[in-house]
Amino acid sequence: ALETCRSGERRGQETLAEHIRAKYGCSIKPLKLIKQENGFELAGRVAMDNVRLHRSRMECYTCHASWSPQCYGCHVKVDYSRGKTRFDWLAAGHRHAQPGHAADPSEGQYAVAIPGALEEDRSYTRWEDPMMGVNGEGRITPLAPGCQPSITVIGPDGKPLLLNHIFRAPPNTEGGGAKGQLCIDMSPNQPHTMMDGARPCESCHASDKALGYGISGGEATRPPDKPLYVDLETVDGTVLAKKAQVQCEPIEGLSHDWSRIVTEDGKQLQTVGHHFRLSRPLNNVERHRTDRRGVCLGCHKEIPERSPAVSLLHHVAEHLGQLPKNPRAHNALIHKILLFSAWGQVALGLGGPLLLGGGVLWGWRRRRPAGATRR
Repeated sequence: ALETCRSGERRGQETLAEHIRAKYGCSIKPLKLIKQENGFELAGRVAMDNVRLHRSRMECYTCHASWSPQCYGCHVKVDYSRGKTRFDWLAAGHRHAQPGHAADPSEGQYAVAIPGALEEDRSYTRWEDPMMGVNGEGRITPLAPGCQPSITVIGPDGKPLLLNHIFRAPPNTEGGGAKGQLCIDMSPNQPHTMMDGARPCESCHASDKALGYGISGGEATRPPDKPLYVDLETVDGTVLAKKAQVQCEPIEGLSHDWSRIVTEDGKQLQTVGHHFRLSRPLNNVERHRTDRRGVCLGCHKEIPERSPAVSLLHHVAEHLGQLPKNPRAHNALIHKILLFSAWGQVALGLGGPLLLGGGVLWGWRRRRPAGATRR
């Protein structure tokens, strides 16, 4: 019997894959065979057979990952005031590795500490529909926050040495210009949350987040670089209360939401997989090719009465009860319009010159003098 490249025994058109931990085999059909047997659902066939770029540029898990943990905004505070300390896990680990402490029940019993109490919090978490970007191998992949730290350091005297500070990458790297890019990294990842199905088309092609523009287009209740007051304000942001206290201090340099990694004109807003050479957000060409937001307007801006021809067809269909009443009927109508338009243009493109040539020939023959003969 033949073997696959992974040492799985092949029998006929199917592959017998051996289970890792037990001697039980499961017969797996190759994708090519499933295609030949017309076994794919319509969405799968269109996505992975008709659209070549899906196969050549995307990782499988870009669509087949059902979810990915996304923790946006890592707020780290190190407080050196009042002699505060924290447990030194590194020193404890080294001690536990020594021969004389190898049998110790835990590392928590060691009296090892370093200056500064440490606190860590986040802005918000999400799980669904991770955004897309390019990984270290140059392929389209899910992105998730690697670490997006804003740092606050309180000195021994109780005064802040750093307040909501975001460090920057070296100048002129990752589109950051002379200042350097904000080091709040969005990293390519393999979520390991595979499912048999896949993300629906619109979760990428009609999503601000998937394109890198941020959740709901990166809109925030307030710009992060502005102080937050929880009080009555006018529409221009003026606080009405005479006594109001800032609830969240501004984060200097962060003028957009944590989930927004690129602008509509292609300006990168934060690092993306900074330790991978090829990692980046989707570029202008990739985003424009993917972006189908508002595609419904292409047809519905003329429906029902903007165009006389469309208005006539719409009213006839309405009186005959032929207007689509569900997604299946709507898709069938669009499919019919597509084929009619395509064949109509082909017929016009091929038949037009033939008709024109025939008309010219007919007119020339009509104008020939009666009884004229060839010389």
